[in-house]
Amino acid sequence: MKEIKLISLHLENFMRFRDFTFEPKGDNATIRGPNKAGKTTQASAFSYLLFDKDLAGNSPGNFSLKTRLDGQILPNVDHTVTGILEVDGVPLTLQKIYKEKWLKKRKVLTGHTTEYSIDEVPVLKKAYMAKIEEIIPENTFKLLTSVTHFANMKWEDRRKILFQICEGLTEEGLEDAEKQKKILASQRVKINEKKDQIQPRIDEKNRELAAIAELNQPEIQARIDSLEKQIQDIKSDSTVAVMQKEQAELETKLSQIEAGQEKKKQEASVGIIEKMNQLKDARADKNRICYGLDIEVDVQSGIIESAEKGIQCLYSEWDHLIAENPDILDLCPTCQKPFTPDEKEAVVAEFNLQQSEKKEGINEQGKESKNRKKGAEITKTKLEADLKTERAVLAEIEGTLKEMKAELENILSPPDMQKEDIEIGGINQRIREIEIVLRQEDRKYDTKTIESDLKIERAKIAIIDAGSVHTARIKELGIEEKTLAAQIEELESRLFKAEERIKKEAEIVEDKVNEMFDGVQFSLFDIKLNESIVPCCKILLEGNEWGHGTSTGQEIIAGIEMVRVLQEYNQMRCPIFLDRAEALTIPLPEMSCQIIKLKADEDCEKLSITDE
Repeated sequence: MKEIKLISLHLENFMRFRDFTFEPKGDNATIRGPNKAGKTTQASAFSYLLFDKDLAGNSPGNFSLKTRLDGQILPNVDHTVTGILEVDGVPLTLQKIYKEKWLKKRKVLTGHTTEYSIDEVPVLKKAYMAKIEEIIPENTFKLLTSVTHFANMKWEDRRKILFQICEGLTEEGLEDAEKQKKILASQRVKINEKKDQIQPRIDEKNRELAAIAELNQPEIQARIDSLEKQIQDIKSDSTVAVMQKEQAELETKLSQIEAGQEKKKQEASVGIIEKMNQLKDARADKNRICYGLDIEVDVQSGIIESAEKGIQCLYSEWDHLIAENPDILDLCPTCQKPFTPDEKEAVVAEFNLQQSEKKEGINEQGKESKNRKKGAEITKTKLEADLKTERAVLAEIEGTLKEMKAELENILSPPDMQKEDIEIGGINQRIREIEIVLRQEDRKYDTKTIESDLKIERAKIAIIDAGSVHTARIKELGIEEKTLAAQIEELESRLFKAEERIKKEAEIVEDKVNEMFDGVQFSLFDIKLNESIVPCCKILLEGNEWGHGTSTGQEIIAGIEMVRVLQEYNQMRCPIFLDRAEALTIPLPEMSCQIIKLKADEDCEKLSITDE
């Protein structure tokens, strides 16, 4: 098991400390002091030494590591953290120096730089961070040294880690049971829907049977016979029968002539229609090609227009640049001292250098815009030539189609069909004359009312005939309803067993996880009102969820226990900075790693360090 111990930590001009050494020598220690005395600064310095971040995860740009005197930041000083670690019994010295960068001539602060060293040998940041990564990755460090980091993670990430450290633990059994439950529930819904539809259908059939019982079949049949006889007597008139026969014969002859003409037209035009269809397909292809070329031409035009606007903007930027003059101040904005002639000359030289660089940049952009414009113009010219060629081919296809359409019209109206057309006209005229006469006869012998009454009476007979069918269907629906009820009962039983299995599987998973911890319990599943089980990861301290009715002391003890398990799993012991340790009212559980307690004590006038 890898073991990391903190031997000493020296701060120079770091946050509130001008010069301070914390030397636990790898043992447990307690740092006492009033609030804002610098207890947490020790933990932030250790985190910064390793990962360039304070205890809250902020980089130097987001937290103030500089020392202040009377509320003012001390200028022109280096901010140093030096730490001596013991990694598996081997000493290791790490150092970071945070320096200010100044423009010497103008005495202007331009930024910061950090110098790194390992065992007093300067190294690049990449090599330094690689060494830290070799010792302990940042995420692992947080898990193994912070009593709150694991609890404050997203529950999904926390749950994933628990399953990783509990070897052989999976949710396969639970997932299978949950999947089976969903299938059964879906089947139950479908069968219930079918069952719910049966009773309304039975009620409907019963209503139809009740209506049938009121009908008198012999009386209805007698009325049907009487109505049919009345219609037959009316239609037996000889004049009407002769004309109806003639109309039927004429309509048959008309259909034969028209069918013959249609066959001749199809035989004569099949070849030319096929060629026209091929040309129409070719026309559609050419239209698509022309449309695509049109779009490409528009795109290239847009590129040319954009390049021209860009060139005009560069001309304007060039003119503005030429008109600029160096802004020379009489006093330094930092120290408020007058600039010397050499300093002013340096400002002018720096201004000229910047102007030269800007002009060079404008020239490069101008060349790029002109090249882009030229390329687009060449492409556009080629596309326009291709478009002109395709449109010429399209016009040729349109002309050919027009000629073939005229040819088809001639084919569809040949001279030998004109005689048949005259005959068709004569037949249609005779049919119209017969229809006029028949309408006049119908007014004399109107059978519509009688036929309507006959239809009503026949419908009654059909309802009576359907009575036996309704009875049989009601019986079938009753059997189906009982069968579905039995299926639902079986599904309910299987669902109950599936839910019991899910609960059992969930209990097994939780028990395996909780066996690893003392005084801390994890709830990995929530049971909803509908008894469905959903994944979660709640930390429970004496029945209360972490952060809900739990005390700081409880959370510290629980956090220590979680860190213990995580250190054992990762086979690594690391120093723990235990903040707010004054909240503890009971002894800490036995730990194999180094623990540094940070206790607020208003009775102490300054920081006090004791070994334990």
